[in-house]
Amino acid sequence: MSETVEIGTRTRQALLVNLRQKLLASADALVSYSELLREQAEELNLHEMFADLDQILSAARELFQQADKLSDKRVTARLFENADLEQTERQLRHDLRTPINAIKGYGEMLLEDLDEFCAHDLRPDFEKLLSETNRLLSDLDSLVKFPRSGLESKQWSEEERQQRRFIRQAFSRLLSSSVVDQLVSDPSKLSLGGERLDITCVFTDLAGFTSLVETHEPTVVLPVLNRYLEGLRRVFLEHNGTIDKIVGDALNGFFGAPLKQPDHALRAIRCALALEHYALSFQTQTDATALDFGVTRIGVHSGCAVVGNFGGDSFFDYTARGDVINATAGMERANQHLGTTICVSGSTASQCPDIAFRPIGHLLLNGQSQSIEAFEPLSEVNAQSPEISDYLDAYRLMEKGDANALLAFTDLANRYPDDSLAVLHVHRLAQGQTGTLIVLGEK
Repeated sequence: MSETVEIGTRTRQALLVNLRQKLLASADALVSYSELLREQAEELNLHEMFADLDQILSAARELFQQADKLSDKRVTARLFENADLEQTERQLRHDLRTPINAIKGYGEMLLEDLDEFCAHDLRPDFEKLLSETNRLLSDLDSLVKFPRSGLESKQWSEEERQQRRFIRQAFSRLLSSSVVDQLVSDPSKLSLGGERLDITCVFTDLAGFTSLVETHEPTVVLPVLNRYLEGLRRVFLEHNGTIDKIVGDALNGFFGAPLKQPDHALRAIRCALALEHYALSFQTQTDATALDFGVTRIGVHSGCAVVGNFGGDSFFDYTARGDVINATAGMERANQHLGTTICVSGSTASQCPDIAFRPIGHLLLNGQSQSIEAFEPLSEVNAQSPEISDYLDAYRLMEKGDANALLAFTDLANRYPDDSLAVLHVHRLAQGQTGTLIVLGEK
C-alpha cells in the first residue's frame, strides 16, 4: 500500500514540475508583452494608460512568481498534505486564475479604448497578450489535474454530483431548465469566480407602482402583482435570459452569461418586445384593469460587465457589475421622460440589423458623462408606415440643426398626436433646443 502511495506522490510531483515549466513559459511571455506595452505607452506619452498597464504587469509578475514556487518543496508538501485532491486542484486553479483574469480584464478594457487613447500602434501587442492569456485560461483545468486512486475517483464522483446538485439548486429560478441542464452536464462552462464579459441587460419597471400599493389593500394588489411578475419571469426564461433580481415591481436580467451567447443583443431585443406584448395583454385582464395597472417600461443596453457570484460562500448572488448596469437602469427610467415603453441603446441596436428601430436622440443620463444614442424598436408594419418615414425626415433635419425641423415635427405631431417622440421634439425645439442631445435628470 505504501508503495502505491509513493508512486502516486512521485507522479503528482512530476506533474507539478511539468506544470511549472508550462506556466513559466506562458508567464514569461505575458511579462514580456506587459513590459513592452508599458514601454510603448511611455514613449507615446499615454499617461492615461499607465495605471492599468501597471496592473497588468503586476499580475503577470505575480503569475510568474506563483509558477516558480511550484519547485519549492515546502509548497508542494502543502499541496499534497490535503487528502482532498479536488480541493487542492480547485485552490491551485483559483490562485493561478486570479492574476490571469486580472490581465485579461485590464487588457480587454484597454484594447476597447485604444481608439480613444489614439494608441492604434499598440493593438498587435495587446492582441498577442490577450491571445496568450485566453489560451492559458482555456488550458488551466487540464493542466492542473492530479492522478487519482480508485478511492479518490469515487470521492471525486461524489463531489461532482454535489457540484451538479448545487448548480441546479442555485440556478433553477434564474435560468431556463434547458440552460441549467447544459451547466449541469458541463460545469466548466460556469465561472462563479467572476469574468469580464460583453452582455446585454434588460430592466423593467411598472409605472405607478407606489401609488398602486398605497391606494389598495395588499390582499388585493399582491396576487395580481405576483402573477404579473411570474409572467415576466416566464417570458425572460423562454428567451434563455438570466434573471438577476426581482425588486418590488421590477425585473432585472441579462443575456450573454453564464452561457456565452454571441447573439445576446438580438435575444435581449426579442425578449423586450415579448415582455411588452405580455405586459399590454396583462393590462387588459379584469383584475388588472380594476387596479388601473400601469404600463411596463423597459430599458435595454449592451456593454462590458464583471459577472459572477458576488455573495461569497454564505450567500449566493450570481449577478453582473459595471457601468452597463447603471446605464441600463437610466435607459429604463428615460422612458418616462420620452413617453416610450422600450428604450434601446445604440450599442445594442447596432448588433441587431434585422430589427427595425427609429432614433430617439442622444441621451445624457443622470450621473453619466457621455451621452448614449437611443432608439425605439419598431414592428415590421410600423417600420414601413408613412408616420415613421415622415419622422425620419424630420429627425434628419433636426440632426443637421435645420430650422425647418420644428415645422416638420409640429406637422407630424398634429397628424399623429399619440406619437410621444414627435411631441417631445416639438417641445424641445420650441424651447430653443437644437440637435439631438436630450439631457435627463433624476426621475
